[in-house]
Amino acid sequence: MSAYRRILVVLDHDANETPALHRAVALARASGAELRIRLYARNRTADALDHMNHRLAGIAQESALSRCRDWLEDLRFELQESGLRVQTEVQWQTADAINILNHALDDAPDLLVKDAGRASRLRTLVPISVDHELLRLCPFPLYLVHREGHRLPEKVAAAVDPQHPWHRDRALNERVLRAARDCASQSSASLELFSVFTPAPPHAASDAATAVPARAAYQAELERLAARYGAASARTHTLDGEPVQALTAAVHTHDVDLLVIGSLCRRNLTVVVAGSVAARLIDTVDCDVLAIKPAGFEQDFVQAFGVPLNTTVR
Repeated sequence: MSAYRRILVVLDHDANETPALHRAVALARASGAELRIRLYARNRTADALDHMNHRLAGIAQESALSRCRDWLEDLRFELQESGLRVQTEVQWQTADAINILNHALDDAPDLLVKDAGRASRLRTLVPISVDHELLRLCPFPLYLVHREGHRLPEKVAAAVDPQHPWHRDRALNERVLRAARDCASQSSASLELFSVFTPAPPHAASDAATAVPARAAYQAELERLAARYGAASARTHTLDGEPVQALTAAVHTHDVDLLVIGSLCRRNLTVVVAGSVAARLIDTVDCDVLAIKPAGFEQDFVQAFGVPLNTTVR
């Protein structure tokens, strides 16, 4: 059975093909999933005119919408002719996280695909991006696309932590590994496992003597976890150092195309959290990122926003 039945790709570029569209099309072809393309067509010219002349603003808006609809219709026809099941839609709204999720809830996708926003110097002044908000709130697997190209990933990596209580008690490791394995199997990609070993804070001189066996035990636990999902021992890597730096370096060293990570559930979803490992990783790695929520997140989402989901979150 395919991992995906319905894939939603969100575009916030004005009638242009993007890496996210290319990746979503490739995933739909490989999985047989229905592809839904939603384009957010907010036009700055129309917005600027709206402050001066409502009639001209309306003309500019209709012109932009007509151009986007024509482009999407041509794209839909082309993709359907190639055998894909495709639906398209244009929204005259900004592609912020709330708008994206409000519409995505109606689609109930198995995967939400979006171009990753590029980090900039402004990020230090405005630390919360649309990607960060989606990472925090999105109840569906979130696929953020960094890399150009039409191909599926040839090397997939899963970042796991066998000792973190969230991962252990609520089986996030298993969800991450299952998603990574599914992605790898679709394109016959290799699968790597990364985990960052963080030793206990030193309290005595004897701690140095226990660090080596502690790391060996951690590696053994990681390999047992990997074996359950068919990952080769040679492709299981225990990393050292600060997690974001260690994982970013490993992604580069092993030329990873897709990094699958867990995005931990925050109980108070209305509180902005930008400092998590996952949030910092999406700004530092140069590969695509697939973020997976822990079991039970859908209930937290419903409790925080009062919006029932139309599907069981994978």
